[in-house]
Amino acid sequence: MQDFYGDDNRLICNDPSKTAVIIATCLSNELGNDIQLKYWYPELVSMMERIDEYQSLSDPEKESVKQVLMEGIEGENKGYDPVHGMLLNIEASRIARHLGIRGANYVVDAACASSVTALDAATGELLSGEHDQVIVGGVNTNLTPEAFVGFAKMGTLSATGSYPFDERADGFILGEGSVVFVLKRMKDAIRDKNQIFGVINSIGSSSDGKGKAIAAPNPKGQVLSIQRCFENIKPSIQPEDIGFIEAHGTSTTIGDQVELETLNSIYKDADVGISSIKSQIGHLLGSAGAVGLLKALLAVNKGVLPPNGQFETLSKEHDLKGSSLYILKEQKQWTTRDGSSRKASISSYGFGGINYHIVVEQMTENYHQVPRDIFTNTDYLEAANEALESSGLLAQLSTGNKVGVILGTISGER
Repeated sequence: MQDFYGDDNRLICNDPSKTAVIIATCLSNELGNDIQLKYWYPELVSMMERIDEYQSLSDPEKESVKQVLMEGIEGENKGYDPVHGMLLNIEASRIARHLGIRGANYVVDAACASSVTALDAATGELLSGEHDQVIVGGVNTNLTPEAFVGFAKMGTLSATGSYPFDERADGFILGEGSVVFVLKRMKDAIRDKNQIFGVINSIGSSSDGKGKAIAAPNPKGQVLSIQRCFENIKPSIQPEDIGFIEAHGTSTTIGDQVELETLNSIYKDADVGISSIKSQIGHLLGSAGAVGLLKALLAVNKGVLPPNGQFETLSKEHDLKGSSLYILKEQKQWTTRDGSSRKASISSYGFGGINYHIVVEQMTENYHQVPRDIFTNTDYLEAANEALESSGLLAQLSTGNKVGVILGTISGER
């Protein structure tokens, strides 16, 4: 941590206004349900007062009942009432305050794909030039009864455990945790001699459009996110170059089935192993994608293909015959062809039909920065400036090089 923090416990950076904080979250925080219940205290007392048994109590007994009720509602948060205790944006703004950050801070919610949505937003902040580094990640600390009841009624919660792709799969178990990354543009991280844990090559996203149900996976939408991921990537990386896939793998029968069909349609010739972190720590909801990315980064750095926890037998609902895809039952050493860098992909999906796919790469000494030029022929820049000068429009701008800066930014010159 000493590389990032100064003596005043603030983040070390040249310009705090060029650092942003983006946090993914869903289902509110651990205080939300307790505080909302506390707001109902007067209503609960009013309902008790209509009960004959309560009215038969003495005044001291009534006060004792109300005190016990309030103490039970408050739990560990005695005397805490502020509404901001359950606002989601506080999770990002408190980080910005603690670290002395002056850039943007906000939260995103895309259900179980929230943290990858945050990563996508973070890369946009960096590539736009608006910010030079972004603290980004996901958090899930909501293990309240309401969450368990809701998922149980949906039929997605398991009473036995989380076994993605396994014959025993009958739903997931919930987990809690948080994963946070510091993202920078590659050229800046190399210039600043930062320790680079991996390279985000591309992020692809899609929505399902009109689907069967709000929580039903749509293979067309999932395939589209992977296709867009590889459309945005440098030409030298193809699906056959991927050596490990961190699947969304919720351990629901239909979810796992659709995901394997999706992956098989793209990666069937890749000879790639698959596993899901949910088999080991459960489903972290808003932080699920971030923890999957962390696992993939550890894998590309350590050269180990991580197993699917407690995996025994592939479910009869899944068909991988004729495919080079396989579920990782045991950890394996990860070797690549011709000593090339290790590359992994991560899938993340959310209720409501949001799909994400990421490709990450091991950072090696042979890494070559990708040119950011959008247009290979920039001769039009001079012609555009000449046209503006002749029309008199350029003189109306505050400075003569304003247009050049704007156009230069588009062509990647900044």
